[in-house]
Amino acid sequence: MRVVQIKLLILSAILSVSSMQSARAAEKEVKNASHDEHHVHAGHSGHDHTRPDSHAPIGVSGDHLMRKGEIMLSYRYMSMAMDGNRIGTDSVSTPLAGYMVSPLSMDMEMHMLGGMYAVSDKLTLMAMLPYTSISMDHRVNMSGAEFTTESGGIGDIRLASTYGLYAEPGTDLLFNFAINIPTGSIDEEDNTTGSSEVHLPYPMQLGSGT
Repeated sequence: MRVVQIKLLILSAILSVSSMQSARAAEKEVKNASHDEHHVHAGHSGHDHTRPDSHAPIGVSGDHLMRKGEIMLSYRYMSMAMDGNRIGTDSVSTPLAGYMVSPLSMDMEMHMLGGMYAVSDKLTLMAMLPYTSISMDHRVNMSGAEFTTESGGIGDIRLASTYGLYAEPGTDLLFNFAINIPTGSIDEEDNTTGSSEVHLPYPMQLGSGT
């Protein structure tokens, strides 16, 4: 009986050691797999996509590369409201001396559709299409009559690319190149104080013309 008990104890100890070794091996495999996955995420650049702060705010573009084949779509809404007139930092009363018409306020809304596509791990392409609505309130200096001019439509399309020049963990050196295609109108017209439409000033135009 003692011999049998000793053999059972030895067998139990062997099984226990074997079980511990298997558990350690499994734990090591999990760690290696996690490390490999992290390497896949950050291997093509110094950018770590697994971090919650891996992307810059939506207003900042060209801050990182995407992995080959990835597609990203975005929508941005921007609003701007201006009121009153200034010369430098000094407020100017209305009506403006020497002018027939004085601007009172101007509101602008922009809807921006964007798309990004990674041609490779080192090259990401981007395109942005804006739709802009602008309105401006005016006052005729002599009569005090007020009127509003409006314009709206597609603005200038922006095409850009980001190329990775150098990368190591935590560091990226990127080259950004962008061009604007003058698709926005520079011939917007509207009624002012007369019955016929006139060419609106530059701030009311949808494109840059260049």
